[in-house]
Amino acid sequence: MTRARQRDEPSPRVFWAGVVLGGAVVGWGVFGLLESRDVSVTGVNLRPWLIWFLGAVIVHDAVVAPLVHLVGSGVRRLRPVALRTPLQIGLALTALLVLFSFPLLRGYGVGTQPGNASVQPVDYATSLLVLLGVTWTLAAGLAVYEALHAKGSGEGSNADNGG
Repeated sequence: MTRARQRDEPSPRVFWAGVVLGGAVVGWGVFGLLESRDVSVTGVNLRPWLIWFLGAVIVHDAVVAPLVHLVGSGVRRLRPVALRTPLQIGLALTALLVLFSFPLLRGYGVGTQPGNASVQPVDYATSLLVLLGVTWTLAAGLAVYEALHAKGSGEGSNADNGG
């Protein structure tokens, strides 16, 4: 018995292509870890790396994924519908910007290169705030556009948009 595939569900081809591509990337990373000139299974203690890697997996599965699911579920129930996409985009970009700027905000690398003016030469906190301001300004502009488009197309602001 087969069931009809939902509109938002990826096709099996896309899923398996992702599995193959992801597996290749993981394999390349493991190969690079084990075959690097500076790293070898016999010459370097891989325990700290393994602890960090497993810790990252646990934190992702226990904290990050459930939090993203809760926020996504809340946004999915949002009315008016025109705010959904801009809010999803704004939240996703905010999370990525904060995640990628975290090491810069914490000052990692400065202690290992004292006197090197090229290590973190700018004010990253201000840069992050500017990028977040631009992100949310564009998200607000998209929300206004979506709201005006929904009214003009007769969908209404409380319609479910079929999703």
